Amino acid sequence: MKQHLKFDGPSCPGTMSTTWSKCGKPVCACKDRMPSLHGPYYRWTGFVAGRRTTRTISETAAAECKRRIMNYRNMQKLLDALLRDALDRAPWIEETARKTRRQAGGGKRGERR
Repeated sequence: MKQHLKFDGPSCPGTMSTTWSKCGKPVCACKDRMPSLHGPYYRWTGFVAGRRTTRTISETAAAECKRRIMNYRNMQKLLDALLRDALDRAPWIEETARKTRRQAGGGKRGERR
């Protein structure tokens, strides 16, 4: 299996979420029995410098982040497949297979049948 990593534009790890919320004003439509919440608010969550970080971003930025997250996940799937293939062809796999074939043949090493 010979494949090359092909990137479909920039990528970004993380997740996107959308939320609606209530504000702090005591007299607001979001406080009614049938509330009309504020939002939607778009949030990106990921790791920055080893720390989990959440950022509230615009709708336009959220659409771009979603596209980049999908690019990242597709790239990760391809990389995982390439690594599995590389491990299937690793030198120690071939050594183990030769030893197993030798042992399955019976007898001692160097002994002719």
